[in-house]
Amino acid sequence: MRTSEILQGYSEAEQQRIVETAQQLGLAEDDPMFQVMATLGRYEETMISLQARMEAMIEAWVLTVEEKVANTSKTAQSVNNTVVSNAVRDVLTEQMPLLIQQSSTSSASSASSPPKEMRLSTGNSRMHFWSICALVGGVTAAGAMLASFTTWNVMTNLGQNQSVMLSNNDLKILRGKGISRVA
Repeated sequence: MRTSEILQGYSEAEQQRIVETAQQLGLAEDDPMFQVMATLGRYEETMISLQARMEAMIEAWVLTVEEKVANTSKTAQSVNNTVVSNAVRDVLTEQMPLLIQQSSTSSASSASSPPKEMRLSTGNSRMHFWSICALVGGVTAAGAMLASFTTWNVMTNLGQNQSVMLSNNDLKILRGKGISRVA
């Protein structure tokens, strides 16, 4: 393999630097060790570019997940509101005729006495109107707490800083390449 083929893809300045470094190390351009080192250098450059592309892909993935979590949260909230409003509507549809009937009979029996407490009958048991309101409010609050907990859990797990552990050998290599600051 010729030197021009080995160094193909590098800029003219990089090719000159590689040849000078090989000569300083005592390697001739036709030496098989020079070919091996040049090939390993190409693989190293490929790995560095792959690392940068992977980091960009992971950042894009995190943004996509954040967007999906926000959409899911909005959807869950909408579904929760729909379920609660349907439940309230169903209960009121069932109980309104009974309330109207009770209020008309109680107003006819005693016009001067204060109105009695309104009760809604559900099957065999009778519930106060405000008890049903409290029940509906409790279900809504539980749904909001569940959505908040889910969002907090996802954001805590995805929002953590990911640290990279470097070995002493990696630090030596990075310092040898002139990288002055390693986090």
